[in-house]
Amino acid sequence: MATLNAVNYQASRVDEPASKVSVKEQHGRLRRLYDSITLSAELALNDVIKAGVLPSGARVLDARLIFPNDGTSGQLDFGWASNGVDAADQNGFFDGATEADFGAGAVDAKMAGTSAGWNVEFGAETELELFCVEASTASNGNQLQWEVIYVVD
Repeated sequence: MATLNAVNYQASRVDEPASKVSVKEQHGRLRRLYDSITLSAELALNDVIKAGVLPSGARVLDARLIFPNDGTSGQLDFGWASNGVDAADQNGFFDGATEADFGAGAVDAKMAGTSAGWNVEFGAETELELFCVEASTASNGNQLQWEVIYVVD
């Protein structure tokens, strides 16, 4: 039977001299960005909802979307705008067609570990955005909610 060491375990517990492990990878303080919007009109194709700002150096650990199922159509990508260091990724956290389709049913989704936004570290302050990729119907008055869990220190 073999005993294998993970990268940070090896660096901090086995190697001599030990290396300091980034607090973004171990023992970092979790921070939460939460926001919501109540739709006062239907969303049109290519509408953008400014969803919040992450500080420079933020490493994203998780994201979540909560949308009700009152409408018959509506899809939103969830990603980020270019910040001058990192390229924009419209669906870096969620792809509207497969993960955030609130016309097909209520959405209560957590970001997949295979998404581009999982464990991404931003090199500059970054605006988060929801992008309408399918217009909504019968969603007027619905509350859309999202959160992003990250470490920065």
